[in-house]
Amino acid sequence: MEKKCLLIPFFGSLLVFLLTCWTAAFRGPSAEWAESVSFFLFTYCMLERYAKKDTDGIPVVLMIMLGRIILEIPIRIDYFSGTIGSLFVTIVVLIAIVLSMSYWYKKKLYILILSLVIMMLLNTFGHDLWMKHVWGKVG
Repeated sequence: MEKKCLLIPFFGSLLVFLLTCWTAAFRGPSAEWAESVSFFLFTYCMLERYAKKDTDGIPVVLMIMLGRIILEIPIRIDYFSGTIGSLFVTIVVLIAIVLSMSYWYKKKLYILILSLVIMMLLNTFGHDLWMKHVWGKVG
């Protein structure tokens, strides 16, 4: 795999993040839903396009993850305690990227269904549990 090909998933991931980050302004799990579904689909498309062999998938996924978190790193380093509430969105998105890679790798329907169920549980019950644990409230 060429290094130039790895820049496309990186900048594409950065663009997907910028296009979906505004959903964090809404109350509730809207950011988790928007970003996890977007990154699941984006990761699968990038793997289909740029990963010719199974071993090519890992660098593509790492670049997608880096593109997703690169803008958050300075903020989280300087002000970690104030950003703990939104950390769950990042965790859910990284899990969605890994689930997408697992589906791409095997291309089995049961993996897709299991991935969607995991994302659904994280985006609904996981959000409420995270908010209750971090802030002591739901919503």
